[in-house]
Amino acid sequence: MKAAEMYNIKEITDKIEKFAPPETCADWDNSGWQINLGKNECRKIMTALTVTEEVVNQAISENCDLIISHHPIIFEPLKKIEPGIIVDLVNNGIQVYSAHTNLDLAKDGTTYTLAKKCGFDLIEETDGFLCGTGCDIDIDEFAEMVKEKLELESLKIININDKKRANSICFCAGAGGGEIPLAD
Repeated sequence: MKAAEMYNIKEITDKIEKFAPPETCADWDNSGWQINLGKNECRKIMTALTVTEEVVNQAISENCDLIISHHPIIFEPLKKIEPGIIVDLVNNGIQVYSAHTNLDLAKDGTTYTLAKKCGFDLIEETDGFLCGTGCDIDIDEFAEMVKEKLELESLKIININDKKRANSICFCAGAGGGEIPLAD
């Protein structure tokens, strides 16, 4: 029987951090190591948007020893650890590394990918958004185009000033609700 290939964890996290530098994280974010058990190598890696109970159960059943997620499982300091996801991960020797807002803002990261998929190649960073400027577009037509390009059944538009046309479009792959006033 062939031995399982081993992967160097530091090489993996270094590649992630080169693509999405940790220093670009939002101040409130907790990207990086969520659970670091000091292992230097792993055999099986799982990727996930969010580390849920289902993801943990699958990682356990698939004998994964590293999960790379987009959303951190720890946002605020823990006061105590009780039975649940974190205990299950530690008991099964599974480490977790997250790249969140640093990946959202990385060149060719989640926000750039969203903007490009919507047809904006020339974009600039403004106040944490990626903006396509110099356009003149009907907002309703733009919404229909986004629905089509992203293959969505529905799309919610926040248009606080009830504008009909826009001369720039800002993209934010995360929640971004607190940033809406900056987009006006």
